[in-house]
Amino acid sequence: MIPILYKEDAIDFSTFGIGVLADTISCLVTEERNGAYELTLKYPLNGSLYGEIKKERIIKAKPNDLSDPQAFRIYRITIPINGIITIYAEHISYDLINIGVIPFSLTNVVPQVAIDTLLKKTVLPNNFTFRTDYTVSKDFEVKKPQSVRACLGGTYGSLLNKWGGEFEWDNFSIIHHKGRGSNKGVVIEYGKNLTKLDHDSDISEIYTDILPYAVISSGDGNDVVCTLSEQILPITTTLTKRKTLIKDMTDSFDSDEEITEDKLREKAQKYISDNPLGIENPTITISFEPLWKQPEYSTLLERVSLCDTVTVKHTEIGVSVKTKVIKTTYDTLLEKYTSITLGSAKSNFVKQVQNIESKIESTKMEVDRFPSLLNYAINSATKLITGNSGGYVILHSAAKDGKPYELLIMDKSNINDAIKVWRWNVSGLGYSKNGYNGPYETAITSDGQIVADFITSGTLVANIIKAGTISSKDGSSYWNVDTGEVVLKAYVTNDDFDGKVSEIDKRDSKIEANINGITSTVSSIGKRVDTAEDDISSLDSDVTTLAQKADAIELKANTNEKNISSLTITSNKLASKVASNASDISDLEQTANSINAAVSKKADSEGGVSSSFGYKLKSTGFELYSNNKTVMKVNSIGLEVNGKITSSEGEIGGLTITGSGLSYSGNWNAAFKIGDLSTDPRMPTYAIFSRTQRIDDCIMGLKNNAYGENFWVEFKPEGYCTYRSSDSEDAELTGKIPYGSMNRICWLHSPLGSSYEGSNATCPQIIVFNYTVARSTYSTIDLDVYGINEIIGASLTEKDTASTGSNNQWFSIDKKKLTIHNTTGNSKTYSVIVIAV
Repeated sequence: MIPILYKEDAIDFSTFGIGVLADTISCLVTEERNGAYELTLKYPLNGSLYGEIKKERIIKAKPNDLSDPQAFRIYRITIPINGIITIYAEHISYDLINIGVIPFSLTNVVPQVAIDTLLKKTVLPNNFTFRTDYTVSKDFEVKKPQSVRACLGGTYGSLLNKWGGEFEWDNFSIIHHKGRGSNKGVVIEYGKNLTKLDHDSDISEIYTDILPYAVISSGDGNDVVCTLSEQILPITTTLTKRKTLIKDMTDSFDSDEEITEDKLREKAQKYISDNPLGIENPTITISFEPLWKQPEYSTLLERVSLCDTVTVKHTEIGVSVKTKVIKTTYDTLLEKYTSITLGSAKSNFVKQVQNIESKIESTKMEVDRFPSLLNYAINSATKLITGNSGGYVILHSAAKDGKPYELLIMDKSNINDAIKVWRWNVSGLGYSKNGYNGPYETAITSDGQIVADFITSGTLVANIIKAGTISSKDGSSYWNVDTGEVVLKAYVTNDDFDGKVSEIDKRDSKIEANINGITSTVSSIGKRVDTAEDDISSLDSDVTTLAQKADAIELKANTNEKNISSLTITSNKLASKVASNASDISDLEQTANSINAAVSKKADSEGGVSSSFGYKLKSTGFELYSNNKTVMKVNSIGLEVNGKITSSEGEIGGLTITGSGLSYSGNWNAAFKIGDLSTDPRMPTYAIFSRTQRIDDCIMGLKNNAYGENFWVEFKPEGYCTYRSSDSEDAELTGKIPYGSMNRICWLHSPLGSSYEGSNATCPQIIVFNYTVARSTYSTIDLDVYGINEIIGASLTEKDTASTGSNNQWFSIDKKKLTIHNTTGNSKTYSVIVIAV
């Protein structure tokens, strides 16, 4: 298969994306059991799509003989001088490393529920799905924010740690197998299809004993190490020479869990049972020719994939073993394996990486703790300095010219007698507890260096960071942050590699950033010292300024005394003006009374007085009267009209008067109509209804009529309405009334009054809808979606005919279900009214 290039945000890989990488020189896909899954592709600079190859873009390629093409995201591109670039890409499932999840916990759940919940609680949206063979229930918890990939495997409490199993990655699908792969009976034999074989037997990770310990941290930096009274625990093994694994078990304890010897022993024993520390597992790496691609062997089922079990035979070197495929390297262009690794040795790589990660995390914790230790030191120093009531401050002068060249703070007034001495000169600041001549075990020098004991008695600088190198105490294992070189005393293998190397690279950068932060902090302390010196120099200036301000305050006080005298004079003048204004107000009141009298006289006037019509203007409002009867009033309450409108047609705003009645349709969401419905003698001469675009807001009804206080009407689209009265004895739907065309289907919630089913009756629902039933059949409608408890009545009418169903059309009721029967020879559409509670 020729690889295909896609954009960064692609999720559909069924197309040709940006284009086919037809100029690809080579493309290899490597996959390990529960580990690395990466692609390496070589492409020429003059290739047609060279300009489109960018980091974060996606390459689709065939990873093995059996799987569908998979998506790989580009994370690294190298450009050597020979004109061929090398592209490194990791499987799209590695996106899970960069998707965080918030803490949560689940009790007694199967893996399907646990990971489905995990994928829903991510802080970023994702397209991943999960399925598993496991059905055993266990507790699952994410104690702190971390990546989804970490929750799946490689950390304590992860899916693999809890349930075990083997992962299969199918683009955005995560498949969790109890045992991935199968035994297809494939035999790879020397002289037949075996082309290369490497047999590796390694005992570097085999031990006879384990020495577990845990570190109990304290806030002051004085850590306590917990060990076993018997010191070591035995491991069952075939080795003759004893080897001890020294294991830090601190990370296996929760942050709030107490570290005790018994718990340490229990966790160490579990670690022995979970890890094959005493078992030698040989590894076989082979290359073979896939005979099934040859015409004469086309019937052979030799297709092999990761985790399959195969048999390898080589009679000359005495190898005959049935073992599992743990790593494959596949040539996508040639569609064949270049190598297959068999066996289970080197299966502790993830654990080794985790050990490295644990050490780095421990180092990081110590580095992260530096600011708090520094603050602790600063606070302690502050308390000592601010609470000090003794001591002597001396400017030490040179003997030659008598000029001071350093500041001394001592516990005695004489230099020769002093024991505790702070010495500050142009070369730095230091403290000696052995007198003026030192040694100065605590110091900050002018070139930015800090003596280690100034922070944590030498532990932080001396044992963890050495000139850009993270080192163990004995120097046997170290990590050079500048060059990236890692040297470990233990042998590190590479099975179950799960993206840990890239994570270590990231931690490398973080630790380097922390180291830079420490340097910055040191520089900051130097600046603080300089600032403190400047502050001391400015104190005299501040005192002088305060004295000048005191003089200014005294001067202002004298000025204010003069201002008070001026204010007294001004106050007397204002009192005179107030008296004058009082006289003016009195004149205004007299004028207002005169105006009020004139207004009152006008307000009580009348006009148009005659035997048939006139008006009155009063202080309370305006009235029109005819034949000595008031027909209209306008007052603070509003407009009151007594009489009737006799016009037969016309419009007032949104109101329309026609010969058939009064209607308002200016706003579709609040329309009504009053018309003559006297064609049925049981009905009053008017009806009021409203209709809206929202079906569930449709409310209709008649009130205060001959049928009682609660008379409710359903208006049918077929041109008539059915009605129901709460005062009728049977409380059933009775009758129908033509009223004209209405193109709405309504759902009505309507209370039918206290007489329906007793004084505590449930308010029923009236549901109206059209429904079509095919010929010679029946259809059942479940009305549970409306939140009803039971159907208590229904009405069925054939649509557009205004007639009820014939003998060939009927319905039946079963609790919340309504079944409509149509045994006629034609499809029928019915208008249905349902009463339910």
